Amino acid sequence: MAIEKFCWARTISLFALAHFCLAQQCDPMIASSAQAEDVEPAKSAITHKESVHEENVAHARRLASILFESVHGSLQVMHRDLFREDESLSIPSRSLEDVFSVLNRKYNVELRWLAVDTPAMNIDHEPSSEFEKQVVRHLRTQETSFESIEGNRFHYAGRIRLSTTCLGCHVPRRSDNDDRFAGLLMTFDLQRDAENDASGEEE
Repeated sequence: MAIEKFCWARTISLFALAHFCLAQQCDPMIASSAQAEDVEPAKSAITHKESVHEENVAHARRLASILFESVHGSLQVMHRDLFREDESLSIPSRSLEDVFSVLNRKYNVELRWLAVDTPAMNIDHEPSSEFEKQVVRHLRTQETSFESIEGNRFHYAGRIRLSTTCLGCHVPRRSDNDDRFAGLLMTFDLQRDAENDASGEEE
């Protein structure tokens, strides 16, 4: 019971942090150019289908990086401190999907696990569209992150490390204990630009 309460406490903490990060998206005064330059993916495959103001893209990238690290870090800690294969506790990644559902419903933010270089343990984690297959290909070839813009939606994907403790379930028959990777894909609205909206209305 104590373990379950601790697990829920961490999940709730994650949700509170995600709530804070996403709330910033609604306030254009928070995303200064100095902040935007603080977070840059080490390697990133970027595709821009439309011309979008770089300030908005940098703001979205910063929010995505914070949210990604929140989920990634929480998952690692939950696995390390709470999850035991011989105990009937929910798998941490499955517990986080409940948080994903709330973020989607309340903020129109989509988060989705993707199988990258190990077999999917849940069929829902297989890439289901050509876009998701493209994301997986990039993450599989040593790209640490992937970005794409479609209309007013910003897509960001990053690699989730699967350490030795994870591989017992993900790759039970393996020849080494090298880290493998899964993926986390998130999609949310870009901050709208008032000048662009006005010019669009005039047309």
